[in-house]
Amino acid sequence: MTVQTQTQLTQQPIKERIGSRILNTKQELLSGHLGDEIRDLLEQRGVLVFPQINFTDEEQIAFTKTLGKFAPEHSDADEEKVSQITTDPKVAGHTASYLKGSLFWHIDGTMQDVPILASLLSCRKPSPKGTGNTGFSNTYAAYDALPQEEKERI
Repeated sequence: MTVQTQTQLTQQPIKERIGSRILNTKQELLSGHLGDEIRDLLEQRGVLVFPQINFTDEEQIAFTKTLGKFAPEHSDADEEKVSQITTDPKVAGHTASYLKGSLFWHIDGTMQDVPILASLLSCRKPSPKGTGNTGFSNTYAAYDALPQEEKERI
């Protein structure tokens, strides 16, 4: 008799109301068995971090598909590829200046006909120490923290 055990999602909260580190291996993440749990946790925590997972572009797309449909950055893109996000015009060409606007407040996926579930980002070339901070918000947590009177008004 063969007994198969399914991998469990292993995570650790980063802050009280936002963010969790996912501690599963690359192989466990790519298996697809954790997709539903990861989606649920993403909704609860707003941001998930996969430390030192080091996906290749192809693995990142495969992992994305374990969570749902892969949606390229531009809705007119026919091929499945990871978009490079950089303000270096030598790498990004004409989109480098456009991307500078993303250094301020923005929401990913607003140019799609159907809103995206999430953005998956991989750091390939870290910014100099102290210059690469990224801010995230969890609108679920923000709403939950409102006084009941304010929720009723909204």
